[in-house]
Amino acid sequence: MTEATKSAYIAAEEPDQPATPPLPDDCGPGRLNRLRRRLRLERHAGPPLTLRWRIFIYFLIFTLIMVVFLWLFQIVYLDTFYERVKKQQIEAAYSAIALNINREDLRDYVNNVAVHFNLCIRVYALESEAGLVYGAQEAASADLLGDCIIHHVDDQEIARFYREAKAAENDGFMEIFTRVRFGAYEAGDQALPQFAMTKDEGLSKSLVYARLTKNEAGDTYFLLLNSSITPVTATVATLRIQLIITTALLVVMALVISLLIARRLSRPISRLNAAAKRLAAGDLTGNFPAGSYPEISELAQTLNYAAAELSRTDTLQKELIANISHDIRTPLTMIAGYAEYMRDFPAEDHRESVDVIVGEVDRLRGLVNDILDVSRISAGVSKLHVRIFDFSESLTGFISNYNHLIEPQGYHIRLDALPEAWISGDEGRLLQAVGNMLNNALSHIGPDKLIIVRQSLEGDMMRLEVGDHGCGIAPEDLPHIWERYYRTGPSPAGHSGSGLGLSIVAGILRQHGARYGVRSKVGEGSTFWFELKIAPADPATLI
Repeated sequence: MTEATKSAYIAAEEPDQPATPPLPDDCGPGRLNRLRRRLRLERHAGPPLTLRWRIFIYFLIFTLIMVVFLWLFQIVYLDTFYERVKKQQIEAAYSAIALNINREDLRDYVNNVAVHFNLCIRVYALESEAGLVYGAQEAASADLLGDCIIHHVDDQEIARFYREAKAAENDGFMEIFTRVRFGAYEAGDQALPQFAMTKDEGLSKSLVYARLTKNEAGDTYFLLLNSSITPVTATVATLRIQLIITTALLVVMALVISLLIARRLSRPISRLNAAAKRLAAGDLTGNFPAGSYPEISELAQTLNYAAAELSRTDTLQKELIANISHDIRTPLTMIAGYAEYMRDFPAEDHRESVDVIVGEVDRLRGLVNDILDVSRISAGVSKLHVRIFDFSESLTGFISNYNHLIEPQGYHIRLDALPEAWISGDEGRLLQAVGNMLNNALSHIGPDKLIIVRQSLEGDMMRLEVGDHGCGIAPEDLPHIWERYYRTGPSPAGHSGSGLGLSIVAGILRQHGARYGVRSKVGEGSTFWFELKIAPADPATLI
């Protein structure tokens, strides 16, 4: 076939290329513009922030949040919180007096309460429910504040407080006033200051609380309490200066602490990163240093384990290549030798030579098939043809054929099979797994040259065991025998393998969801086993 003919043939075989599909609706100009803007932003974004700067930014954000809270509570809302505390104190003083209104030493008690809360207090015993009568009996009084309002206002203001308290009933009347001194009045031989009340801002404030209460006999008392609210302007100014200095110090401390923490955290990470780069460059020594933190130490241990596994896998792969090279070279040498002999002596009978060549070709085919099976199972592209079948019947025929192959060499397989065992699976793949287990047993067979295959039922599970009386497997080799390329050592029986057989067995059994394992004792032999769930023998499901 000429090149032109080949090109025409290939062109005829290739299907027509479909036309370029139209863009979906979301790929219009608007979406393209957004993509262009995103690319420009990513191009100008620059390198990502390092761990050191990220920690500093996080510390700075945390510091600023704390400073904002400090400013809010110490500057903005200081006056509000101060007034709230004063209100709570004056209400607590009222409650204490109301609970002890029947005391005989009420005057002393009121004075003690006034000293404790720094208040002015007046207690009136009302003669009737009609209201506060001018000149009503004052049951107790305490004047501890030099600028107390309730002791320096006229009776009209006292009466107004009473009316407000009576209108408020159980809640009491509370109001904040600013104090304005407007004169003095005579109290005996002493001239006392007199105040007027206003709500103008910028003056000294005073809190007045008026409320009615009753004693156990039902007598009504009118309690009038007064607390001074000191202006906090100077305090706020002082706190403002302190907070400015504190803010600057906190930012500097955040920078220093973040740098120290970043250095402490990044140092073991940097060492791990350097070791990982050496690993990527081919250094499989696995020297990942542990850090002072559990997470870093755990990561280092994991990376060291991964490096050790990579190193071991690399060694096994090199051994595999050497073994496969040897296994391929030997049959190729045999094939080439016998083929040359047949070429040089064409007149002779070459049946024996052909048999040797066919046998060596079968060895090569088996080796290639093993490699392909491992590749398919590892890639997850090996498909199962599942059906319900009698595994006992299939096993009996398979073992019979295997015995025919090995009995001429003096080997024998003893089968203890069940009458029937219906399971669901890929018959060919499961028999391939049994064959690989037999090949492994044959490679390590004992002096008796006997392999025992035993089939049993355990509940709803079918169990198959393949045992030999060979040299057994060392305990340190047991965790690795199912891995690819792994071989425990030279075969006592002289049979060589690629180290892929048991890996194929494990892959097939995992595909079937089977449990599998091995029991072995050095010097006594090994028993490989797997278990599959029994399926109902329904003829309608048979294929």
